[in-house]
Amino acid sequence: MKGLIACTLALAVVLPVPAAADDMGRVLASVCEYTKANDRGNLRKKLDGAGLDLRRVYDAIVCPGGMSLLRVATEAGAVDAATFIATKVGKNALGKAEKDGKSPVAWAEEKVAAADANGKALMQPVLDMLKAKSQ
Repeated sequence: MKGLIACTLALAVVLPVPAAADDMGRVLASVCEYTKANDRGNLRKKLDGAGLDLRRVYDAIVCPGGMSLLRVATEAGAVDAATFIATKVGKNALGKAEKDGKSPVAWAEEKVAAADANGKALMQPVLDMLKAKSQ
């Protein structure tokens, strides 16, 4: 009987871990979607509700396509979300190289330079904000 109770307690402790990881995956997917949609309010609420400090977890957040939050915001022209993220992660993160060796500012400059007129109009405000925040 004691063995059955111990086994049940062990399962109760072990089983919620994958559920928690799955919940965190959903939180991070929502964070990426709110960033893309330029929904600063829900982005902030989702991070606060999950107890995430963006400065500490920014490097670990990878959105679809392997992009960081600032890259997602740049491609979407999401100025409000990008401003919120840049403020939270701080000046050092804006100049720090990401996995491909480019900082968010350098990557945004390349993306804007290679874009067509519509893309430039969409991304240029985000690039201007990133440059201002990184100085």
